[in-house]
Amino acid sequence: MKLYGIIGKTLRHSFSQKYFTKKFENESIPAAFNVFPLKEIAHVAVLCRILPDLAGFSVTIPYKTEIIPYLTGLYPTARAIGAVNCVKVVRTGNEIELWGYNTDYVGFSESLKPYLNPKITSALVLGTGGASKAIVFALEQLNIRAVLVSRNAERLTYDQLTPEIIADNLLIV
Repeated sequence: MKLYGIIGKTLRHSFSQKYFTKKFENESIPAAFNVFPLKEIAHVAVLCRILPDLAGFSVTIPYKTEIIPYLTGLYPTARAIGAVNCVKVVRTGNEIELWGYNTDYVGFSESLKPYLNPKITSALVLGTGGASKAIVFALEQLNIRAVLVSRNAERLTYDQLTPEIIADNLLIV
């Protein structure tokens, strides 16, 4: 039976195991889904070696960018985004390859499209983590300028948000 899962530092917040277990059951898919909390991203290689049925996994906080050096390759959109949320495990004999993808941008973009109108030319993006990279990529594809807001003083910070800045951005993500 194929095994899938999710990796992250702490996964108490994740509902993925419950969701995918039910989904696999409802669709009669012979697979299992587990959570794999990793204290360090370097442990991903060990995880893949000790779980021979592992066929793929989702990636969440804080490893969406940190996993990239451990991958064999990246799908072009994941490379352009600079973050990965989905990894395919390919096994050939004793060799293990990890291929990174990003599906966050598709989900965001497709869910946003029905609400778009020509007045939306810029968006406030709250946060600068791995998921925000996919949001910015999707906004660029939709010709919407992203204004990043961060706790980091190198960018616009939350304390610097004014009613005028908020009013200038009809979309807040």
